[in-house]
Amino acid sequence: MKYKHLKTEEILKIQRNKRWLSRASIFMKWSLSLLLIIFIFISGFFLFCKKIDNDLTTTDSMIYSNNRNSINNINEINQETDKPDNTELHQQNTSKEVIENSTDTDTAINLDDKNKEVIVNKIDTDINVDDKKKLDIDYDYSDWNKTAPDYLKIVCKNNKIPDFKLTTTEVAGKPVNTIIAEELKKMIAEAKKQGIDLTIISGYRNEEHQKLLFANQKLREKTIDPNISDEDSELRASMCVARPNESEHQLGLAVDFVSLTQEFDESEEYSWLITHARKFGFIHRYKKEWQSITHVIYEPWHWRYVGVKHAQEITKENIPFEEYIMKLTKTNNNNQKNYIPDLS
Repeated sequence: MKYKHLKTEEILKIQRNKRWLSRASIFMKWSLSLLLIIFIFISGFFLFCKKIDNDLTTTDSMIYSNNRNSINNINEINQETDKPDNTELHQQNTSKEVIENSTDTDTAINLDDKNKEVIVNKIDTDINVDDKKKLDIDYDYSDWNKTAPDYLKIVCKNNKIPDFKLTTTEVAGKPVNTIIAEELKKMIAEAKKQGIDLTIISGYRNEEHQKLLFANQKLREKTIDPNISDEDSELRASMCVARPNESEHQLGLAVDFVSLTQEFDESEEYSWLITHARKFGFIHRYKKEWQSITHVIYEPWHWRYVGVKHAQEITKENIPFEEYIMKLTKTNNNNQKNYIPDLS
């Protein structure tokens, strides 16, 4: 026997030690396995976070690239707008000819931003050429905002946030105005049923948040062109990011969607919204062809709530929100009462 020369107590002690060593060995094996699993999990988690961060950075770059291209387009439009008086006279004469030759009294004149030719679009209420000029400059919607329901209040360049009470509700992880919460939830759910994931990247923003975004954009403009003045950097920034108190996000009535795989206006999400958003009260707020009116770059990701019936009307007529509100204002001035309840 291996331990024959030893005493019984010593043999028992050796056997106990062997058992403890065996248990310690098993414990070490399990511990190492567990540590390996934890390491693999943490590594995978960090790789996933890095991918999301890269995707968001790519998305931000795509959005910013679109912003810069849109700024160039706006600058070209502004250069066209600043032509000599004889060009403006030619446009006025052309407008007059179109009006005189038109037999339909329910028409309004629109200026095509791309080639500055005058075209005729049918809408329910006349908006004359002078009104269109006001739209292009700084039309005052303050009277409208005093009486309009909150979901129809308009915020844009030179028309700051009106007085109103705001409560927020979280939808898909982002705060929005409680007014739009239910319809937004329904829209996201309906899109999900059809295999479309609508991801909100921005909802309600307070004034401090908007100030920070605008300040960051001004710094970006300075980085791109260090020689530009503070005034020019602010002007360029305002084309990409609304000045504080001029953003629809501060109303909580607008949401920005994002696609992590491609530019948003080439995505399935965008195509779905173009077709279905109106059914839930949302409109595509800033189209390419409306830049000279909205003074905001092309933003395919930005969708504004205006109520179901109004969204259907605006989408059907394919006009910017500014022009639609002007129509409602004119209708009101003509004493056609109850125009808001009929459409809300």
